[in-house]
Amino acid sequence: FLRDVLAERVGLEAALRAWTGYERHEQDFTFGSLTFEVKTQVVTADRMVTVSSEDQLDPGHGKILLCNQGLGPVAKESRDSVTINSLASNLVERARKLGSTVSTLLEVGLFKAGYEQRKEYDEESWILVDRSMYDVRDGFPRIERRDLRVGVEQVTYRIRVAACKPFEVAIDSALKGLSDD
Repeated sequence: FLRDVLAERVGLEAALRAWTGYERHEQDFTFGSLTFEVKTQVVTADRMVTVSSEDQLDPGHGKILLCNQGLGPVAKESRDSVTINSLASNLVERARKLGSTVSTLLEVGLFKAGYEQRKEYDEESWILVDRSMYDVRDGFPRIERRDLRVGVEQVTYRIRVAACKPFEVAIDSALKGLSDD
């Protein structure tokens, strides 16, 4: 999402400055009052996304868009396949070409997210199967803090992706308003 969607739309530096997930914020990217929560998973017949807290999909601070990406395992020689290390290396290379500020933003983010290059990260190759965007608005299947009784907190739960379909928005229209400026 960072590489293929946001960096393409707003540039890598702006995308990295919007990246807050590695700082343990509730959502992954924030552009003013617009936030993105990204869930990436291996494609299965029974698609579910795990929500890590009652605040993660609570739009109390603005609009939230949920991006769900499905990955499938493929042979290493497959066209468009990536490993975790090749994805990180590609981003590092792009950041270095943009200068030390952008490179440092990425390196700090990767470090704080817990990424370090490991041999086992090259053992499996992946390809993007699908990517969908959902507008988290009234009626969206989620738990919010106001739904909980006093004393209940740090709720983790799962949502069926199929239940999100009525809230699907085109990615281009969801990104309207984000620009290179």
